[in-house]
Amino acid sequence: MLSIEQQKLLNDLVNSLDQKQKIWLAGYFEGLARSNDENTSVTPDHIEQEKGTRFPVTILFGSRSGNSEMVAKQAADKFIEGGMNVRTIDMIDYKANDLKDEKNLIVVVSTHGEGDPPVAAEEFYEYVHSKRAPKLEGVKFAICALGDTSYEFFCKTGADFDRRFEELGAIRLLERADCDVDFEDVAEEWVGKVFEAFKTNTNTNIQIREKSGNAISGVSKSQYGKKNPFPALVIEKI
Repeated sequence: MLSIEQQKLLNDLVNSLDQKQKIWLAGYFEGLARSNDENTSVTPDHIEQEKGTRFPVTILFGSRSGNSEMVAKQAADKFIEGGMNVRTIDMIDYKANDLKDEKNLIVVVSTHGEGDPPVAAEEFYEYVHSKRAPKLEGVKFAICALGDTSYEFFCKTGADFDRRFEELGAIRLLERADCDVDFEDVAEEWVGKVFEAFKTNTNTNIQIREKSGNAISGVSKSQYGKKNPFPALVIEKI
């Protein structure tokens, strides 16, 4: 199917990618194959399973320092490892009008100042709390809120989303997780619980991808982190 030159280019590309990049590329090619419009640009964050359908699980994050984004991507990795279709998108890039088409929604968001949403989440926050917000009957959701207990309005933005989604008719699949400054353990536990909750309570016939012998399963993770730092030699201090 490929010329010798094309095979060489493809092999060179594949050999230069890590596991996560290969998964990204697989989603990219799947989107191109499904696209009916040759002039349409497709990126993995916006690939749809079929024309007119939404992603089974959408993870929205609103972050300022990057912690909420990190938790959101941790959750996305968990869903991908479990064979579930998921898209992860920053609230600042999310088209609010798409909310009416969502079926399964996860929100990871931080709180700043006097209970304020991060700048990237402000527009979506205002939309959800406005009269323009659509009814969300049947939408399943879960929320992870990040904050700091030294402030009066701890995790207020996440709590506001939680309450508002319920007012709009959405179904809470998991109690909200409120994470303090040392959020890693709470967030990791929540990621495991939210995966199990959505896996159990969604249409697995749509959501779970078949895994073949050639399928890429799982995402490689570093063994190092806050609890197990990588030892390194300090060469110079200026």
